[in-house]
Amino acid sequence: MREVANSPFAAAPLIADVNGDGRLDVVAAPFSESFTVLDGTTGQHLPDTLWPVQSLHSSMYASPLQYDADGDGMFDLLFCTSSGELIFYSANGTRMKKYKKLPPTFVQDKWYQKVVISSAETINQFVKMEWPSRETDSSKYLQVSPHILATPVIADLNRDGVIEEIVIPVSYYYDEDEYRLAQQLHKSQKNTTVADLEKYLIVKNLLFFLFFLFFFLFVLSFFFLSFFFFFFFLSFLSFFLSFFFFSFLSFLSFFFFFFLFFFFFFFFFFFLFFFLSFFSFFLFFFFFSFFFFFLSFFFFLSFFLSFFSFFLFFFFFFLSFFLFFFFLSFFLSFFFFLFFFFFFFLSFFFFLFSFFLFFFLFFSFFFLSFFLFFFLFFSFFLFFFLSFFFLFFFSFFLFSFFFFLSFFFFLSFFFFFLFFLSFFLFSFFFSFFLFSFFLFFSFFLFTTCDYGVNNILYQRGIYPSESFTREQKYGLSLFVSTVEELQKYMSNIMTNIKEWLIEMVLEKLVVVIKCADTNEILERWQFDVEDDTGNTKENSKPKTKTEKEIRDEIGAVMRQITATVTFLPLLETPCNFDLLVYTHKDVESPDTWDETGPQFIANSDQVRLRSFTTTIHKVDTCVSYKKTG
Repeated sequence: MREVANSPFAAAPLIADVNGDGRLDVVAAPFSESFTVLDGTTGQHLPDTLWPVQSLHSSMYASPLQYDADGDGMFDLLFCTSSGELIFYSANGTRMKKYKKLPPTFVQDKWYQKVVISSAETINQFVKMEWPSRETDSSKYLQVSPHILATPVIADLNRDGVIEEIVIPVSYYYDEDEYRLAQQLHKSQKNTTVADLEKYLIVKNLLFFLFFLFFFLFVLSFFFLSFFFFFFFLSFLSFFLSFFFFSFLSFLSFFFFFFLFFFFFFFFFFFLFFFLSFFSFFLFFFFFSFFFFFLSFFFFLSFFLSFFSFFLFFFFFFLSFFLFFFFLSFFLSFFFFLFFFFFFFLSFFFFLFSFFLFFFLFFSFFFLSFFLFFFLFFSFFLFFFLSFFFLFFFSFFLFSFFFFLSFFFFLSFFFFFLFFLSFFLFSFFFSFFLFSFFLFFSFFLFTTCDYGVNNILYQRGIYPSESFTREQKYGLSLFVSTVEELQKYMSNIMTNIKEWLIEMVLEKLVVVIKCADTNEILERWQFDVEDDTGNTKENSKPKTKTEKEIRDEIGAVMRQITATVTFLPLLETPCNFDLLVYTHKDVESPDTWDETGPQFIANSDQVRLRSFTTTIHKVDTCVSYKKTG
């Protein structure tokens, strides 16, 4: 036995001689994934060919056909997809250029407002198989896509002896995802808007637009967060610089005031010294002046006395000639002459000495006083100017510093306020976005589980078919039970499943179908739920998917569940079902729930269906069933 694909088969394979070796081969076209040709003898892919070929975006409900597409006398292979495509491959697996896409049909606009009871002859007033003839008529019709859900037939319709005509059964219905984009709608429906088309579609999805809104808010919040982190750093830097300059200027001001105190102290002592020196010089000069003045006067008086004695000497000298006492007078005159001559000499000497001493002291004290006065005045003026200039400069610098310091502190406060405000807004928007993000993607998985379980119960006949109602979802007609007890049971379970999906603690959901009489397990449908965010972190590129891609994958899984009726054995006895929910060990289950075993099937076959991902979850689906015979 050979496994061809994970996807089930919705149509039987083609048994034919593909490579012309006289032996039958198997042309397999699973519901999705790939097309392949197996050698009927070995069961392997045909050697020296390109089989299998990928068909990731095509689904198959029809069996393959042999058809001579290029007229070379060799049969080629024809694959008809569910979206109305006719794809041709040569025997060696090469895709041919010949390709056909079935045209859509056109349904009259707002036909549902009319009471329609038509026969085959009158249906053409509501349905046209080609474009309306006039441009004004095109606004009255809507385009409906074709779908091939059954195997075409090749026949000789014109009876020319050549089997070359293909009869294709086509189903026309809306494929909702193909009309969601306004550009695609404009190409296919022209004057019809998305709002008009919504009247023809049952399922609507508004979370898709909310997702883009929250994504935009997230990007905007992240931009503001980065911007205000920069200002937070700037405010911190300004605070540090302010503290540094404040410390520096505090030390500088202390040094300045100390220097100023020292300068005034020095100036005081300088002024005191200058005053004392000037006073002492004045007293000294006054004292010496009077001293030498009186000394000069004394010497002048002595000179006068000497002159007078000299005069007396001559007087007595001449008188001695006439007087008797000549000798005595001569002696006295000579004595007086010597005495006064001595005083004259002494007075002259003191006069000269006093004169020179006076001039010397006068000029000495004059120059000394002038020098000291000039030096002290210059020093005083210099220190005064420097102190004034320094004081002015320091005051201006101090004023500028505190002005900018206050400005920086104001900016710091402002930026801190903006930072906390932005952080609050970012936290709010991020929490809201994160909740909406998980809610958005968990919604897909939640609805898949709900519709999947209902679809399984309908397809396997667990409940009567008349107890189900039809709903449009993922481009398919799915069934939902109307049984009140079943609805309450499913609502109770799905409420918890939805919460666990958001918290990412759900591991798997299993639908077990058992025989009602013997309680024997006949089928086991398993949905494995994995956290897909870890894989996103390991890869260099994150796994991002659009809503359409997720919906297409879920729709493919639903089609596979529907197609399983072609290979699963019939359930000939009344059956019931159980739902098994697997979560993390630390999750508490409701009190009304019971614990049970895994309920595996002994001697079973397993078919793995397609998986799908929602960026945060990955779901693998498989069905196990009891072998018969």
